Amino acid sequence: MRLLQTTIALVLIGAPPLPAGPATAEPATAQAAARAPEKKTAPDKKTAAAKAKPKMTGPRFTLVLLGAFTPGSLDTSVFRSFEEFTETGSLQADHSFDSGIGGEIGLQYLLKKSLGLAASFSFLSRDGSATYEAEFPHPLLLDTPREASGTIDGLSYKETAIHVDVVYTETKGAFTYALFAGPTFFLSVEADALKVPQYSHTYPYDTVTVISVPVESPSGSAFGFNLGGELGYRLAKQVDAGLRVRFSRATTDLDLAGGGSVEVSAGGFAIGVGVRIRF
Repeated sequence: MRLLQTTIALVLIGAPPLPAGPATAEPATAQAAARAPEKKTAPDKKTAAAKAKPKMTGPRFTLVLLGAFTPGSLDTSVFRSFEEFTETGSLQADHSFDSGIGGEIGLQYLLKKSLGLAASFSFLSRDGSATYEAEFPHPLLLDTPREASGTIDGLSYKETAIHVDVVYTETKGAFTYALFAGPTFFLSVEADALKVPQYSHTYPYDTVTVISVPVESPSGSAFGFNLGGELGYRLAKQVDAGLRVRFSRATTDLDLAGGGSVEVSAGGFAIGVGVRIRF
């Protein structure tokens, strides 16, 4: 009874009532979760590697502008036969084309720091001459050909090509080194070739006088290869002076009017000098 009276008195004056029994203990699992340290997730290895790997910076494109010189000569031969006075005549012409002058324009793209792709267009022109020996059947005598020979100047050879290459490049200080190789498509190969000479003769027709030697310019295309190297020296932040050596080769037969063909070995060594502009 005394305890009941004391409790009522405390309630009346606003004091909290006495606890009826011992406090309920916090569950063990909750306590363990509170004390357990937070588990950290290990970073993904690929993500970490990607973040650690430095990204390529700087220009990826390079524009190449070159003037080119092709040393050495290019030789071709043509043999023609023709019918005249019921017999067969012949022409043997040997052509020689001098060193070539041309140019090249190309674009290179870096896939990675040292590996890239390149495409370029080149053109080349050569001047040449030819020597010939011809036999003309006799109009009155059998098996008695008349002979004529001579030299013709002012011939020309032209070619255009597209080169597609894989390029390996390195930069050391102000110098850039590159090696490249790939296929080459010769868009046009054109070489002058002598035709049968035109002549005059008078009785008794034992000799002929050559009046002119016609020239034709057969053309064709060919597929081949190229390889080479390049050296660049930095002139400005994004401009280099460049020296390039390229060897390309393709063999094609150019069809002649009236039958026959002339075999041409297109390409050769080309030495180019110019500028490389990075952007």
